Amino acid sequence: TARYDYIVLCDDDNWLCADYLLKVYYLFETMPEVGMIGGAGEPVMETTVPAWFTELEGFGYALGTEGRKTGYVDSVYGAGMALRKRVFLKISNIKFSLILTDRTGSHLSSGGDTEISILVKTVGFKIYLDSSLTYKHYLSRNRLKWRYYLKLRQSFGKANAYLQLYNDVLLLGDPIIKRNRGIQFLSLSKFMATHLKYIMLPSFFKNSRCANFYQQMSMRLTLIFEKKRMGT
Repeated sequence: TARYDYIVLCDDDNWLCADYLLKVYYLFETMPEVGMIGGAGEPVMETTVPAWFTELEGFGYALGTEGRKTGYVDSVYGAGMALRKRVFLKISNIKFSLILTDRTGSHLSSGGDTEISILVKTVGFKIYLDSSLTYKHYLSRNRLKWRYYLKLRQSFGKANAYLQLYNDVLLLGDPIIKRNRGIQFLSLSKFMATHLKYIMLPSFFKNSRCANFYQQMSMRLTLIFEKKRMGT
C-alpha cells in the first residue's frame, strides 16, 4: 500500500532522469485535474541497432512521444507512469478485474497502460504527457531480434482487440463482439491469404508492413475467438 499521494511506476529496465520525481510532483501539485502523467523513453542498446528498428522508429518499445507534444493525451507509457493515489483508489472501487497486463519476465503481453488510461478518464481525470520527463530504456540483444518483435506486435494486436471492446462499450454501447463471427472469419481468411508471404517467410520481410500484418491478424483472431468463447 502506497503511503504517499503520488505513485510512480518504474520498470526494471528503465532509469528515470535525475529530476523526474521532482517534475512529477510539481505537475500534480499545479494541475489538480490531472490524474496520470507520462514521459518519453530514450533507448540504450546492448547491440547494433537493426535496420528495421530505425524504419519503425522504435515503435513498441516505449520510446519518444510517438509524435505527440507536451499536453493532454489519451494515454501514456506504463514505463515511468505516475498516478495520483486517490485516482488509483477510485479505479479500485469500480470493483472489476483488469483484463490486460504489461510484459512480465519472458511473457509478452501489453495494453495494461492503455487500459489504466481509459479507467483514469472514466473516473473523471485527465492524462498529461510531458516530453521533458525522460527515462533510459535498456534494450537487450534478444529484444532486438525480429522474431521477438513480431511476437510483441502480436501481443499488441490482442490487446487492441480488448481495448476496442472497451471503447465500443463505453462510448457506443454496442460492442463489436456482437457482430457476425462468420463474416469476421471470412474477412480474416482473405486478409491472411493476401499476405501469405509474411506468414511463410517473415524473416525475409523485416519491415513495417510485415509487423503491421502480424498485429492486425492477432487482433482479428482475438475478436473472433472471444465471440466464440462468449457464445455470441
